[in-house]
Amino acid sequence: MLKINVLVVILIFIVLACDNKEKEKPAADIDEIIDPLSQRLGYIGEIFYEDGDTIYHQISPFGLTNQHGDTITHKTVEGKIYLADFFFTSCGGQCPHMTAALKRVQQNCKDIDFLILSHTIDPKRDTAETFIRYIEKYGLDDYNWHFLTGDQMYIKGLGEESYLAVSGIDAETKGVGDLHSPHLYLIDKNRHIRGVYDGTDSKEVDKLIEDLRLLASQK
Repeated sequence: MLKINVLVVILIFIVLACDNKEKEKPAADIDEIIDPLSQRLGYIGEIFYEDGDTIYHQISPFGLTNQHGDTITHKTVEGKIYLADFFFTSCGGQCPHMTAALKRVQQNCKDIDFLILSHTIDPKRDTAETFIRYIEKYGLDDYNWHFLTGDQMYIKGLGEESYLAVSGIDAETKGVGDLHSPHLYLIDKNRHIRGVYDGTDSKEVDKLIEDLRLLASQK
């Protein structure tokens, strides 16, 4: 009888040990529930710490005019993901490739709610009419795409200070110099830069599409 009781006690300890291991298992697998966004997309630009809080670089408030004569501001993109670039319509170098890249992103992400802001660095020549001709030339759909113009120095400052991008025209060559970034910028709903991609590299554009989808999947 004593042997049977000892056996029962041993079996109880084994069952309890197994049960504890099952309860501890989720803690061991905590890495599996980490937000995939934080693993894939960081924050680009300076990071400040204020009273223990982290403050990320943010696109400054802005106001520009689009191809339809509408005023587009930071309020327009409030709570929205958007892509941005700097170009000019008479550019014969990288600009057509960047525009084609944004067109491909747009066509592959029609199920996502996002905007595209293309800032001209040559506002003296890039008027609303010029933008419309450019849109027609490249067969673009501007339902979510704003081609923006404004004061030249204002746009240059916006590009350099907010997007950390080269965004000016070579004064010595009177606009011939293609002095602007070939990059496409992925901006989150809080106007933080989450990704920078070479708009002339198809693999980089593929990555932009993946990252845009990942960012859009987050609530």
